[in-house]
Amino acid sequence: MSNFNDLAGFGAFMVSLWGLLPDIVRGLILAVAALFVIIGVIQLID
Repeated sequence: MSNFNDLAGFGAFMVSLWGLLPDIVRGLILAVAALFVIIGVIQLID
């Protein structure tokens, strides 16, 4: 179960880090993440 605790701690760390980012950086990260998701879905369909 320690793996889950590490994951939860990492998640909390990412959330606090996310709160420090300016909106422009958040938008950029979300755009890149969305792009990767779209590419992944296209590869799955192919």
